[in-house]
Amino acid sequence: MAGTRELQCQIRQEMASRMEKELASPPERWGDWYYFVHIPQGKQFPIYSRRRARQGGRLKAFFTSFFDKNSEVMIDINELAAEHGKWSDTGEYLYYTCSDVAQRPHRVLLWNLRSKDDDIAIYHDDNPKNFVDVTRTKNWQYVLINVNSKTSSEIFLVDPKTSATTLWKVADRVDGIQYFVEHHEEHLYILTNFLGDKKLASLGNNYRLVRCKTDSLTSKAWEEVVPVESENWIEDMDIFAKHLILYRRQNGLPIVHVFNLDSLKTPPWTVNLPSGITVLTPGANCDFNSSTLRLSISSLMFGNIKIGHVTKSGEIAGPRTLEHMVDVCLHSEGDRLLSQRLLRSLKNRFASTKEVGVFEMVDNGLRAVENPSLKFLSDRTGEDTNASATVGVALEGSRPLLVEIQLSRFNERPVVDSLEFPEFRVLLKQARLRLARQDIFVNVVGGFRLEEPATDIAVAVAIASSYIERPVPRDTVFVGELGLGGELRFVAQLERRLFEASKLGFKKCIVPQGAKGVKVDGMELILCSTLKDVLEKVFNYKSLPQQRKSGATVHLDAFPEEDGVCGEVQVGQDALDDDLANDK
Repeated sequence: MAGTRELQCQIRQEMASRMEKELASPPERWGDWYYFVHIPQGKQFPIYSRRRARQGGRLKAFFTSFFDKNSEVMIDINELAAEHGKWSDTGEYLYYTCSDVAQRPHRVLLWNLRSKDDDIAIYHDDNPKNFVDVTRTKNWQYVLINVNSKTSSEIFLVDPKTSATTLWKVADRVDGIQYFVEHHEEHLYILTNFLGDKKLASLGNNYRLVRCKTDSLTSKAWEEVVPVESENWIEDMDIFAKHLILYRRQNGLPIVHVFNLDSLKTPPWTVNLPSGITVLTPGANCDFNSSTLRLSISSLMFGNIKIGHVTKSGEIAGPRTLEHMVDVCLHSEGDRLLSQRLLRSLKNRFASTKEVGVFEMVDNGLRAVENPSLKFLSDRTGEDTNASATVGVALEGSRPLLVEIQLSRFNERPVVDSLEFPEFRVLLKQARLRLARQDIFVNVVGGFRLEEPATDIAVAVAIASSYIERPVPRDTVFVGELGLGGELRFVAQLERRLFEASKLGFKKCIVPQGAKGVKVDGMELILCSTLKDVLEKVFNYKSLPQQRKSGATVHLDAFPEEDGVCGEVQVGQDALDDDLANDK
């Protein structure tokens, strides 16, 4: 490739000349998307965008316009730059920074909302080593203009209530010296590594805390609050309405000291941190009047835990940056009125995401449930008290779980199809059950959520049991998928499901015809090919006429007479049309 270097340069220049002027970087292909960075005309900062790849290859991407309705903005730095400005406490003035051609913030401008004049430049820095930013004291009383470099800092104080354009310098800039300022009542609290003698000696990474009156900012007026300690290094500080927080390090490990601002001479209180903490980062402590301190801690002994907001649908809100940066993403679910909690894996780089953990809330936290099936069925009695309760076997990852499915039916309100399960449609069509005007409510004991079709038969039998008010045998479990034509379909890992049911004392199991040949000790397998076969063997189901004519006698002989739903009923044309419409 050494002999083609000149050709490569020519091709690169040719492609660059054909790229749009706003395009700051060539488009890069990743999956089905082209990612690119551009700086729109009149904007200071870049916009990171993407668009779906067009047919024609990557070369076409250099010569076609990327800025159309198909482009998707991912990050707009210009919107984030709104944080580069701060409002005064009265909301009358806005202080913000501007950048030079090198994208270095170097000026501070003042916008007066009550004036129609142009914005006023109140500070300008020409040193290319310095970066200017605008912050506020935590109590919103003062605006701070920070002029920082890699080795030194300089801070100017602005009081918008007295003079919005007047700057007071907190301390002179000295190479190797840094300052951090906060305000409380009549004092400025200054965290600095400046020793204060004539030699201007620096303390390096160790700091001391001093304070002074706001009308006397010279270093000679500094009052020592927390002196330098060789064993307890001060790294950072935070301030609240009643407390002062110092983040320190002792023997290489972080510690947190809390001072009472009303009595600074009183020894501080030390926050009790877990053992083995190596990194401590202050959290979002924005509220000056708060009494809660938020910390982010990490250790070499365990991984970092990040907390994000979850929507009502159970998904992580906002961009998926938080989900992409972690190895494992877990989701806890369960009824707040029950003690059981299910821990699901939404993302797992080391194992399957289909696994589920079952826990029980106890006095000292969450405790793992060794046998979830026994826990879900522990409240079932030996009596047939519940006429519409069945037991199905669901497979969560590699773990079979026996769950009890309960169902209630009401007919006070004419609500059609309030159940979104396909079992409802199949029963309506194949078993001729009059469910179109029923409210049906399904509950899974323990707050478990049914996500696989292996429990279709159990749900369908529970619906039929509730309709005819006949109990389901307590020693029978149901496993199988229900097709829309009423046929039963085989499910995966049937033997593991049946073995789990056998351990809990179930003697019979309704399974699809495809399970012929499967044997489990101590369990009788009842093979069925259709839903009608299931209802016949569970409830002594009989066949129904497939056709009905206008004005004919309808024989409702789906169930025996003692069930109260049989006999001959004379129906008119309108009623028969309604029934046929419901059946369809």
